[in-house]
Amino acid sequence: MIRFLKDWRHRLFYRAITRPIPGLLTLGQECPWTISPRGLGPSSHVLCAGAGHDISFELELSKKFRC
Repeated sequence: MIRFLKDWRHRLFYRAITRPIPGLLTLGQECPWTISPRGLGPSSHVLCAGAGHDISFELELSKKFRC
């Protein structure tokens, strides 16, 4: 019975944290980020802090939203 409850709890929480959320956008190549694009547009500013060797996220973000 305890095993059943543990399995049920795992399935319930796993389903809750892995369900897709509509409207999210994934950008970047080597190190992608998933963001909510609400509120982004030409008047937005892209700031890079500590950019390493992969700035594909920032490049795609600025290209897609013209910011």
